[in-house]
Amino acid sequence: MTSTNKVTSTGYGNNMETAPLATSPASTAVRLVTHAPPLPQWQSFVFSSVAPTIAAPFTNPFAVAKTQLQVQTHVSGASGAKFRGMLDFFRYAVASDGVSILQRGLAPVMMREASKNLFRLGLYQPFMSRIHDKSSGPAPVWKRIIAGAASGGVGAIVCNPFEIVRIKAQALSLDSSTGKGISSRIFKEEGALGFYRAGGASVALGMVCTSVNLTSYTLLHEAAVERFGLMDGPIVDMACAFVSGFFAAVAMNPIDVTRTRLMTQPSPPIYRSAFHAAWEIYTAEGPKAFFRGFVPSFLRIGPHFVITFMLLEQMRRFAHSRNAARAHEEYLVSIFKKIDIDSNGEIDNHELMIALQEADPRNDSFEAERLSKNIFDVADVDGNGSISLDEFMEAAKSLHLGDLLRGQQLLAVFRTFDDDGNGTINESELYEGLRQQRERPASKVSKAERSQFDKQLRQDVQRIMDKVDADGDRNIDFKEFLVAMDLLNDCEEKHVMNELLQSAGVALGE
Repeated sequence: MTSTNKVTSTGYGNNMETAPLATSPASTAVRLVTHAPPLPQWQSFVFSSVAPTIAAPFTNPFAVAKTQLQVQTHVSGASGAKFRGMLDFFRYAVASDGVSILQRGLAPVMMREASKNLFRLGLYQPFMSRIHDKSSGPAPVWKRIIAGAASGGVGAIVCNPFEIVRIKAQALSLDSSTGKGISSRIFKEEGALGFYRAGGASVALGMVCTSVNLTSYTLLHEAAVERFGLMDGPIVDMACAFVSGFFAAVAMNPIDVTRTRLMTQPSPPIYRSAFHAAWEIYTAEGPKAFFRGFVPSFLRIGPHFVITFMLLEQMRRFAHSRNAARAHEEYLVSIFKKIDIDSNGEIDNHELMIALQEADPRNDSFEAERLSKNIFDVADVDGNGSISLDEFMEAAKSLHLGDLLRGQQLLAVFRTFDDDGNGTINESELYEGLRQQRERPASKVSKAERSQFDKQLRQDVQRIMDKVDADGDRNIDFKEFLVAMDLLNDCEEKHVMNELLQSAGVALGE
C-alpha cells in the first residue's frame, strides 16, 4: 500500500482545519473532506516566539514591581522593607521617575521572551509527540508534565543571559541609572559564565512554570471545548490561560524569589547555591518570604499568558485556515490536470465526459453527456466550448462539480489500496490498508493481545467484504466501492470504512 499521512491535529487546542468538497443537492452520498497538512515546524516556532514577545510591553511594569519587592530583605528586627507592596512601589516609582521607569529592562525582557518561548512553547508538541501517540486519545497528565518540563528547561537555558540582564536592570534602585552597560559589566567582571549565574535555579523555574502552565492550560482547554461544549475561540483561550497563569505563579514564586536573590547578590557572593539561598531566606525571613512579590508576579504572568495564548492560538487558526485553503486549491488543480488529457490548459466536452464516467462507472454515455452539459452551462463562462482552470476553480466553489470532485477523490482513495493496479481491491490489500491505519500492539504486549489484534482486523476485513462485494468474487471493484460509499451512512461498518478514508488523507464530513 502506498505510504500516506494520517490525519492529525496540531496546536494546543483542537484546531483541525478541513477543506470540504461540495456535494450536489441530488447526491445522497456522504460528504468527504480533505485535511490540511499540519503546520510546518517553522511556523509553530515562529508563532511561539512572536506571541509572547508582543505581550511583553503590556506586562513588564508588573515584572519591575515584582523584582523590586523580591530583592528586599525583611529581617526580623529591621526597620522594614522600603515598599509595603505593589501599589506602594507604583506610587513611589511614578512620583519619583515617571511612568517610563515601569518599562525598565524592556529590551532584555523582549529578547528573553522571544528566545525562551521559541523553545518553551515551540518544543512542547514535538516532545509530546515523542512520548504520546495522539491516536490513543488525550495525553495523560504525567506525559504533559514531562513534555512541559523538558521544553521549559531548554527555554530557560537559552534565555538565561537575557534573564540575568533583565533582573539586574530591574533590581537597581530607582535613583540609579537606567542600567545601560550591564551586559558588558557582567562579562568584564565574571566572564561568559556570569550570564549563567543561578542557571540551575532558572532551569528549575522554567521546568516548573512550563509543566504547570501547559498541563493546566491544555486540560482546561480540552474540558471547556469537549466536555462543556464551549466554542473554541479567543474567549476560551484567554480564560484557560488566566487560570493556568495562577497555578503557574503559585508553583514558581518560591523558586523565583530564590533565583532573584542569587542573581542580584553582590560579589563576593552571599549564597553558595540555590539550596543555600533558600535555606537562608527561610531561616532569616520565614516561609512567607518565598511568596514575596506574588501579587505583581501573578498580575504579570496572568495577563501575559492571556495575551500570549490568545495571540498564539489565533495565529495557529489563521495559518491552519490558510493552509487548508491552499491544500484545497492544490487538490483542485491536480484534478483539473487529470481531466485535461491533452494538457492544453482547457477541458473540452470529450475530456469531461471521460472524467465523469471514470469518476462513476455507473454513468453511461447518455448520462455522462447530460452531466457534462450541465457543468458546461455553469462553468463555461466565456462560452468558448471549453473550461479553463480559472473557470474550473470558480465552478468548484458551487455545488455543480460536487459529484465529479467526489468521484475523483474516491477514485484516488481506491487506487491507494489497489496495490497491484489491477482495478480491484482484494482481501490482502484491504487487510494491509487497515493494518497500516491502526496502531499495532507494542512489542512488549503478550502474544494473546497481538493475536486478538490480528483476529479483530481480519474480522473487519471480512465484514467489509461481505457488505461491499456485491458479486461475491472476494474482490472490490470501483463500482462496488462507490455503492458502498453511497450507503455508508446506513452501514454498520461506517467506522471501519472511515479508517480506510483517513489512511488516504480524507475523512467523512459531518
